Amino acid sequence: MDVHIRARPDGWAVKLSGNSRASAIYGSKKRAKKKGRKKAKKMARRRSGKTNLIVHRKNGSVQETRTYGRAM
Repeated sequence: MDVHIRARPDGWAVKLSGNSRASAIYGSKKRAKKKGRKKAKKMARRRSGKTNLIVHRKNGSVQETRTYGRAM
């Protein structure tokens, strides 16, 4: 499962892969990253596997990727 942080006209969205809608929208990228990281860690614990946090730049390209949890 992946958690994406993407720019939108109204802020920065935290979106789970496979979902059509964002989980939440934040006014700053910093806050969106903090909440996205928390969500990715929680999902990794719950699923007992790996979850990726993928942070995008405003132009849509990938800025950074972090992996939480461990391989099954």
